[in-house]
Amino acid sequence: MLYIVIEELWSISAVKADRKLLRLVGTRAAGNKAEMVRRAEELAGKFDYHNSETSATYPYWWGRNEGEQASHRFVVRPAATTVPP
Repeated sequence: MLYIVIEELWSISAVKADRKLLRLVGTRAAGNKAEMVRRAEELAGKFDYHNSETSATYPYWWGRNEGEQASHRFVVRPAATTVPP
């Protein structure tokens, strides 16, 4: 199965319910699941602060630089297997 890493930009809040998706940045990579997990970790690791949330529906790794008001999420999920008409 083919997996992708999608980069999302999220607002920052101490209250989880207040965090909002600001925009989808785009697809960063495609390959098997293990490769995409490594790629997501690598992308998030380039930021000053980074960690992972692997218990989510789709696991993601996040990163944020000092002073930024948004967090980057690198979400690993299955790629679409069909092309819309």
